Amino acid sequence: MLDPALRAFPNLTFIVCHMAQDFVDKLFNLMRARPNVCAEISGFSGPGDVLVTSFWQAYTLLDVTPQHLMRKFLSAGLEDRILWANDTQVPYDSPLIERGKAIGTVKDHHVVRILDELEVGEETKAKILGGNAERVFKL
Repeated sequence: MLDPALRAFPNLTFIVCHMAQDFVDKLFNLMRARPNVCAEISGFSGPGDVLVTSFWQAYTLLDVTPQHLMRKFLSAGLEDRILWANDTQVPYDSPLIERGKAIGTVKDHHVVRILDELEVGEETKAKILGGNAERVFKL
């Protein structure tokens, strides 16, 4: 449904929030086809969650982890269009509360842990955790 708008406004950047939830497969294909699409990953997944989309479940019969999805997007060269966000505007080492419980600081967020688990390089990690947003929003 977004493709007509993406083609009509090729110089406008579209940000698809929460990595498109159950439509992550469509987002992946859309990002590969249209350079003006970014994925925002604040709702990517919570700690210990397994992402199962209708597409992946139907075609692969596998549970799809956040690590699997991030690896897929990064392997496709989409690291310049992945934007991490948080529901709060706080410094990186501010306290982080998830599900009502203090779990450390913002740098301990599960998305940061996923990037660390995948051994994403510091340059790519810096892009995802703020550099891409600075560029897109011209900050």
